[in-house]
Amino acid sequence: MVGGDGLGEDLEHLTILSEHSVPGGTPKWQREAIQPWHQSSGIGVRQPTNDPHKGELDMSKLNPSETVIRLPDDIPWKVPDGAPERSVAEATLAGGEDESGLYLVLMKWYPGYMSAPHFYRTDRLCVVVSGVWWCNSGPDFDPDQAAPTYAGTFVKRVAGTPHYDGARPDATEPAVIAISGVGPVDQTWVDTSLPPIRRI
Repeated sequence: MVGGDGLGEDLEHLTILSEHSVPGGTPKWQREAIQPWHQSSGIGVRQPTNDPHKGELDMSKLNPSETVIRLPDDIPWKVPDGAPERSVAEATLAGGEDESGLYLVLMKWYPGYMSAPHFYRTDRLCVVVSGVWWCNSGPDFDPDQAAPTYAGTFVKRVAGTPHYDGARPDATEPAVIAISGVGPVDQTWVDTSLPPIRRI
């Protein structure tokens, strides 16, 4: 309130509050008002402990039914039917490429192998996880014209357009790619008379 009398009342009110405050802390009346709620809810309560490795806050533990974690060693890889061993492998993380709806898979291309030209019914959204993934587009197989994509690179394979990809023979590690889209993908090979997996 502005004015002589109002200013005096405000100053008096501030003096009362400061008398109930702790130095550098929250006013005593505020602490007393919120303390019962903290004690009853258990949220953000600092728990006394003699364990130097325990955090100051009593935090909830991860619920595995709400947050599903699969470590790399727990992810099963499968070699596609008809593909040579250690040429390409796939791990399905969610959904399925032959099922309706969203899917998420990991593809692993071993050094020296590429796919033959093919296309899908729906878009493929890809992110290179590790290694170098060599990509090209078109119906003609010409691996020398493939472009390198490195870890962290995003690649979109447009529905209905032929393309091919894999890993060069001089690669020091397999190329791993995370791929997502909407199934069923209806993979189609451009020339079914030739092998779908090529050694280069």
